[in-house]
Amino acid sequence: MTRTIALLLLLAGAACELPTTTPAGGSAHLSDGDSVHSPAALPAVCAPVFDIGCGENVVGDTADWNSGATSVMKHYSRGVGTFDGPELVYRFTATADGAVRFLLVDPSPMEIDHDLFVLEEVCAPDHAVAAGFNAVPFEARGGQVYFLVVDGYDGAAGAFEVAVECADPAPPAGSPEAGSEPPCDAFDSSESESAPIQTAGGALPPAVASHTWTEPTTWTTWVDFDGASGQNATHEGIDWIHADESVPVVDVRAAAAGTVAYVRTGCPESARFGHNDAIRECGSGWGNHVVIDHGDGLFTRYGHLAPDDLQVVVGQDVGAGERIAGMGNSGRSEQRHLHFELGTSAAPFDPCAPTRSFDRVFPPASLF
Repeated sequence: MTRTIALLLLLAGAACELPTTTPAGGSAHLSDGDSVHSPAALPAVCAPVFDIGCGENVVGDTADWNSGATSVMKHYSRGVGTFDGPELVYRFTATADGAVRFLLVDPSPMEIDHDLFVLEEVCAPDHAVAAGFNAVPFEARGGQVYFLVVDGYDGAAGAFEVAVECADPAPPAGSPEAGSEPPCDAFDSSESESAPIQTAGGALPPAVASHTWTEPTTWTTWVDFDGASGQNATHEGIDWIHADESVPVVDVRAAAAGTVAYVRTGCPESARFGHNDAIRECGSGWGNHVVIDHGDGLFTRYGHLAPDDLQVVVGQDVGAGERIAGMGNSGRSEQRHLHFELGTSAAPFDPCAPTRSFDRVFPPASLF
């Protein structure tokens, strides 16, 4: 359902404080070690335009003050940078526990750089529990109130469309579906999404020594990993480029033995050679890609794969050198190539959810 924001002067006082939704004597729930503030110590500073629910799309304009835009939040407890552009805020009440995704529809960050934030329980930036560029997934708790914010980075303002997607509730414990195998052997979607820039690690993880490694493809030129330990990686993996158009298919193979942990499909490409114009943020820019679990928290990622040539599914065991896909040009790509990452993750990958970043990425050239 699409609704156009047209509240005119109804929200002229939108910058005023709102009554907190926290019960008397309660405290705001924050995740991942954020500070906990009581409503008395941290009152609401933003005002929601209206309620939004699962499956709804809305259009808005952060440059239109008459639609409820305000400019009272500059920094958040999640998300690095200065968000001094105006913001629009929506109230979302979770009807059940489960995964929720708040996303920009057809984002155009090179034209209007909007970012997304999820505030829990109190409409204040210190209550941010999730942040993203084009999309932000979060785990909702049934009955909890969240404030979904569209904010302009570095003064950006303008029109946008956002949507809220909710996963089906998990089956009750003891039902036939509960405890069964994962229902997805791939996450198939032609939509844009966003994952945080990955942090570069230092020395290679010890688990690397437990495997025999083989180069996963052939190439004509390549671009190496770039990143200082503990900082955001400038280039999160190796790009192996195959620019020879006389070779129609270039195989992509598993770099070491493991189990397929994640498969992202559904990302188109406008051409096999040259700048890809088709949904560049599909798969968070990796396009169609495969993640292989090598055990002990060690993973490899194979990005920008051809849309019509993925040969593996989640849960499949693969050997070193086994073909998994064909090299392509999907996602944020300028030429047919394989983007290959070596990373670690403490948490397993959800095969039914949008892709996510590794905890750390490491320079993979020394594997071969």
